Amino acid sequence: MGGKNSMEKWVDSNPPRAFKDYIHFNDIGAKEEAKMLFNELMEKYK
Repeated sequence: MGGKNSMEKWVDSNPPRAFKDYIHFNDIGAKEEAKMLFNELMEKYK
């Protein structure tokens, strides 16, 4: 998703993209992660 300790960056970002449990995405982060996953899949599909 972003390398070692990347979840800390998502939690500390403004606005936060993950909850302070450092495991789960919030709504903003989930949408962003879904877009990244979709884009990677489509790139490999070409």
